[in-house]
Amino acid sequence: MMKRKTLFLPGGILLAAALLSACVSSKSGSAMERQIGELKAESARNAAHLAELQKQLTELKAKNSQQEKLKTEYISIRKLFENMEYGNIPPEIVKQYLDLITPPANAPKEAKLKFIEEIARLRINFNSERIRSRILMTLVNHIGHEYFTDMVAAAAENNNSYWLQEAARQLVKPSDKPFLKQNMVFNSSIGSICRDLFCRVADASDKEDVLRILSGNPTLWQCAARLGLQKEAASILKKQVLAGHHARGNMNMMNFILEHLQGKEREDFLNRYWAYADNPRDPWIFIQTGLMLAKHGYVPAFISLGEKINDALLAMYNQNTSRELLAMTPCRTLSELSKWVKQNKEKIVFNSESRSFELKK
Repeated sequence: MMKRKTLFLPGGILLAAALLSACVSSKSGSAMERQIGELKAESARNAAHLAELQKQLTELKAKNSQQEKLKTEYISIRKLFENMEYGNIPPEIVKQYLDLITPPANAPKEAKLKFIEEIARLRINFNSERIRSRILMTLVNHIGHEYFTDMVAAAAENNNSYWLQEAARQLVKPSDKPFLKQNMVFNSSIGSICRDLFCRVADASDKEDVLRILSGNPTLWQCAARLGLQKEAASILKKQVLAGHHARGNMNMMNFILEHLQGKEREDFLNRYWAYADNPRDPWIFIQTGLMLAKHGYVPAFISLGEKINDALLAMYNQNTSRELLAMTPCRTLSELSKWVKQNKEKIVFNSESRSFELKK
């Protein structure tokens, strides 16, 4: 039986084999690491490219969405004009417009302010109580008192917008009085709006302020009258009118002054006021003021009208004036009136009971 022989390699050969194996293993690991690094870099590039593609896709979708939105947000000019008749836009089209611009009740502030701006510019004609109610209900209930001052400002900036003024009238509160007093600037859009709103909430506690404001803003006289300040207001207005600080053509205000002045103060005011208006070269002032003062029994104004008025002057005003003037006399025509006045002007008096002019008995 043969014995198996054992092969013994020299130590140097064993060491060389071990080193060779380790070298091969090291080279293989480095290559693998390099490949892994390259794959990671490629993956990063692909991820960045994918992110860019996703961004472009999102932008494209947004653009398409915006274009689709524009298609529904605007009514075509053709449709608009095909539905217009004598300048009126049908309620159905107005409703479509309101559907687009009306924000929900819980909309952010910016959306509500935008709606106020849109309504302020609403200058279309339509005969629909439902549409009118919808606009006001939205302003009052959905927009609300929180935006009261914004409505007032926008109304003033947009030719006294009816919608915003009406909404403000429904929303105004006594707590708004400081804002309204501060903005009652005479002869301005916002001043006119604030004055109207203030008069709606003014009470007895505002009497002193009303008279103070009235000294610089005569248009507040109706508010003063409502608060029982007729006499005080008449005296303030009288001084303003005679000083020429404010227009004398406001017949309603002039009637108020005359109704609440008494005795010598009233007579003095009439004389000085008529001295300004007794000028046929300004027929509108002459006829309008003369007739008003005549109705208040002021004989000099009646005599001046009777002497100077003619068809040419009346044609520049209106023919109702002659009827009103003749109704206060025993005459039937202007020529008859003129003759009667010229012949009897020293004897003409005013009968306060019959509200007519007659000859002194």
